[in-house]
Amino acid sequence: MVLLSAYLVIKSVTWLEFLNGNFMSEKLSWNEIRTRYKDEWVQLVDVNWDLSTPDPQAGVVRVHHRDKKEFKKLLANGEKPKRAALLYTGELFPADAIYSANLHHIAIER
Repeated sequence: MVLLSAYLVIKSVTWLEFLNGNFMSEKLSWNEIRTRYKDEWVQLVDVNWDLSTPDPQAGVVRVHHRDKKEFKKLLANGEKPKRAALLYTGELFPADAIYSANLHHIAIER
């Protein structure tokens, strides 16, 4: 049961999809990925990414997890795709934060 659960996480398949026989991961837009996998780390394969934009346009979620350490463990245990993007779907920096060029947080008293 644990191995099956790990397989479903690696293949990005929910229990409902598994029970319904849906094993194929679908290509989603970046907005759909951010909605479906809110505040999670994702590995995307078959990525459409115009490098003039900061975010990909679409991709297939192969691996995802809320915790970065667990996400890295899942990546280490699975197949290694030739081409993939690793992204976080949440906000890495608070919206009202100010950072220096080397990404050190600058505390401002208000």
